[in-house]
Amino acid sequence: MVWGAITYASRSTLIVVRVTVTGQRYVDHILRPHVKTFLYGLPGAIFQQDNARPHTARVAQNFLRHVQTFLWPARAPDLSPTEQVWDQLKHQMPLHYSVHDLEVAVQDFWVYLPQNYIRRLINTMLNRVAVCIAAGGGPTSY
Repeated sequence: MVWGAITYASRSTLIVVRVTVTGQRYVDHILRPHVKTFLYGLPGAIFQQDNARPHTARVAQNFLRHVQTFLWPARAPDLSPTEQVWDQLKHQMPLHYSVHDLEVAVQDFWVYLPQNYIRRLINTMLNRVAVCIAAGGGPTSY
């Protein structure tokens, strides 16, 4: 699994987790060592994640109880600009023959992803929410 966070002005370190991610591993490998520190430097930040099982696990929700989070509608993956970053990453990945080569390529993509691209995605959030509401929570063009 690959995990990363974006903000208007920055992005987190990209984390590669090489084991199956459970709720507890999500807390131990991502939330506690990375998210807590990352959010500490962003007063007023709202943390957004999807409904993947590790994210919705009780242990993860308990860890995030003091963090302002954006609730993710069950059928609306269109709301996350991060999903478009992952899509862009997938389209840019050449065929690799080893896990190491793939990890290097993913890390390079993340480091060199223009911050202006991230800003443009974040600037679409109000429109994304409006379009999602108009679609009754269903799929949109995003």
